[in-house]
Amino acid sequence: MNGIIQKAPIMCLLFLAMTAHPSIAQDCLHLSGCDTCQCDSLSCDAAAPGCDCVGGCDCDCGQYSCQHQSCWTRPTLTGDWCGLRSHLQQSGITFRGTSTHYGFGIDGGVNTPVPPPLQQGNAFKYTGRERYDVIFDLEKFGGMPKGSLLVRAESWYGEYGNVGLRSGSFAPPLFPTVLPTDPTDEAVPKMTAFMLTQPLSPGLVVFAGKKDILGAADQDIFAGGNGTEQFMNQAFIANPAFLLAFPYTSFTAGAVMPRPWGGMSL
Repeated sequence: MNGIIQKAPIMCLLFLAMTAHPSIAQDCLHLSGCDTCQCDSLSCDAAAPGCDCVGGCDCDCGQYSCQHQSCWTRPTLTGDWCGLRSHLQQSGITFRGTSTHYGFGIDGGVNTPVPPPLQQGNAFKYTGRERYDVIFDLEKFGGMPKGSLLVRAESWYGEYGNVGLRSGSFAPPLFPTVLPTDPTDEAVPKMTAFMLTQPLSPGLVVFAGKKDILGAADQDIFAGGNGTEQFMNQAFIANPAFLLAFPYTSFTAGAVMPRPWGGMSL
């Protein structure tokens, strides 16, 4: 029951995303198949580039033909959802996600005696981490120009921490395997970002909401992030002293001032 309650905000957001544009309910009465060959916005006979019609939806509408593409050739893993993904993006709603997998072992770890060579150490676990983003273009929803809202949820499964908690070091060498920082709820998405961003000018962007402050506190081209796009070791993500003072995500507000030579943030 607790898992259902925690997932309720995400399901509500997905429901709102599906019903945000009035033409979706009118055009897409049968998402699992093809609409008639009227070349409307959501059928597989649409002339939109990159149309891949996941689900085996194959139509031929005059000069336009949309054939089923494999996951090796389409630009996204799950495809364009028979035009629904592109239609939502044109309406101001973009979906994206990442899945990162870790398979690491420690030969003996911090325990003694160390097992003989070529034998399994004391820790060799698998961990997966997933991130789900929904980005709203607020300008298309009647907001200020270039404004956006990022809603993010993250989850982990497998072995929490992997070998990151068994290496004997204070800073976890596999920092992403302990994010989000809840070792008790496997595979339960946690809301880690709800961030409003609004450019006021080319040289001033303000933001407010909930976001990842640990990886952003020491951000540059070399360090920072959350360990899935750059270094995985916590020492390269942020100053280890931040672990004693900062949570992974928290409510924050600030401003970014881009400059030709770099930028300043507060």
